Amino acid sequence: MKKSVVLSSLCALLALFASSCNIFGPDDDGGGIPDGTVFNTTIPGLKLYFVDEDGGSIVDMEDKSTWPLLYPTETPASVFEESLVVNDVHESGEVKSILYNNSTNSLASAYGEDYPRFQTLIWGKTVEPEFRMFVYVAGTCDILTVGYKYTNLSSDPEKGSWGVEIASVRYNDTEVFNGNENGKVYVIKPSQGEAIVKIGSL
Repeated sequence: MKKSVVLSSLCALLALFASSCNIFGPDDDGGGIPDGTVFNTTIPGLKLYFVDEDGGSIVDMEDKSTWPLLYPTETPASVFEESLVVNDVHESGEVKSILYNNSTNSLASAYGEDYPRFQTLIWGKTVEPEFRMFVYVAGTCDILTVGYKYTNLSSDPEKGSWGVEIASVRYNDTEVFNGNENGKVYVIKPSQGEAIVKIGSL
């Protein structure tokens, strides 16, 4: 089991560069794709920006209380503060990035971008075709739903080598993955009413 956890973490890093992830190697127990295995990966290229109805940023990299948090389950506000502990800070030129929430969430300010960029690990559970996660920001909770496709990577169906491919991503009810070439998603939080999701640009 320890090997599976290590490989799953490695896949989370590799998924920064690819849209599929081989979670288990051929040396694991056979039986094809196991049921009910929780895994994590990333959505390649997806960048979330949170703005108010006047076009200002809701997120301030200097104010932890504004930072978005994503969890694989519904989470009470009482645990938010401990999730805002900074795990790493990286600065290169005019780009600064902050890793937090047990190294699962990140914020970055980059040259040419008007708003801090939020990126995150995501979760899934074999062999469920969809997995819902919860995004907490600006005192509200949104839903990120990811659709998965599972593939047995071995020529022998009894082997345990399998892969996961992201098939769809919805922020609340808006598809934000397929056809989004630059990966940018703007979530507008009005003072009243539901969030408005725009793809590509404001």
